[in-house]
Amino acid sequence: MEDNSSNFNNTGDIDNTNDINNTNDINNTNDINNTNDITIGTNYIKHLFSKIGFCYVAYFGITIAAQLLISFILANNFVESLMQNFKNILLITFIISEITMYAIAFPIFLLMMKKIPKVSLPKNKLTPKNLLIILVMAFGIMMTGNLISIAIEALVGRINNTEVTNSLESILKDIPLSFTILMTAVLAPIFEELLFRKILIDRCVQFGELNAIILSGIIFGLFHMNISQFFYATALGMIFAWVYIRTGNILYTMFLHFCINTVGGVIPSIFMRLGSTDSTDFSTMSPIDIVSSVYTILQVVIAIIGVTLFIAKRKNMLVDPTTPVIDKKNMKLTYSNAGITTYIIMCIIIMIIDLLSRAGFISLGF
Repeated sequence: MEDNSSNFNNTGDIDNTNDINNTNDINNTNDINNTNDITIGTNYIKHLFSKIGFCYVAYFGITIAAQLLISFILANNFVESLMQNFKNILLITFIISEITMYAIAFPIFLLMMKKIPKVSLPKNKLTPKNLLIILVMAFGIMMTGNLISIAIEALVGRINNTEVTNSLESILKDIPLSFTILMTAVLAPIFEELLFRKILIDRCVQFGELNAIILSGIIFGLFHMNISQFFYATALGMIFAWVYIRTGNILYTMFLHFCINTVGGVIPSIFMRLGSTDSTDFSTMSPIDIVSSVYTILQVVIAIIGVTLFIAKRKNMLVDPTTPVIDKKNMKLTYSNAGITTYIIMCIIIMIIDLLSRAGFISLGF
């Protein structure tokens, strides 16, 4: 197999990767494109994507079931005294969440997905310069998506005259910093990139790169199940999917994910813990508040640069246009099936309930 790494290494830009777009380099395990019976091919594709969708529904269901079971056992036998403290409740909840998602549900999900045929992507390298450019673009896209979420939450809150707070920010502030780092900067980049990039894309990229990129972003964004993270997570998921398809190396996207979560989650969490005043007057601010304000300004500057770079270089972020089974005109094959539809509807319902609850329209009773 030809190594096209020179396409990334010999330029300072996000390169035009026409050579990488050779579909012969993708080891298609299903000769679906050459079938004389397009109906059979279509039915097979819909069935395959339905199986993928139900695998993600099962992952969510197994996680919730395991969380409820473990919580019930602990609440009735071991941690009654600990549950008297709100911070202890949050910590225990998040520990249970991480264990059930990654130690219980993930192995079962992996076994289920192994039954679906996959392909091997060609390996290509990114130069440090290109990796930095992609990182800055990703950060700009993340900040833009975050602004969209804030605007929607503010609009919904205004209808009910309430402030819709970001529950994740409050939670991260109230649990130990070491656990915040472990959860957001270590476990999430590793497992989420396996879940929503490698495992997924290896099984659907042969039906169209653009389709795989969009699906990866949508499934990833919906998985967060709250409007606060949906837009930027979806956009980041698409960028990470493009990087994985172009390089065939999941370590690149894990690194990008780590950087985004650290810059956008861990460091602000540290400032929230150390900040001592709410003043906007530099003369009355504590040193840590001044540093936090400067950091926020720097984030905005980097975000503007990132969005500008994305607009300027978006035409160079190519996808393979030659795969005929699923293209721009018939992506409905991916979504017009029971599995993917069930996953999307389930996540949207949970997101709406979460938003209405935080806006004070409904009470969940806990």
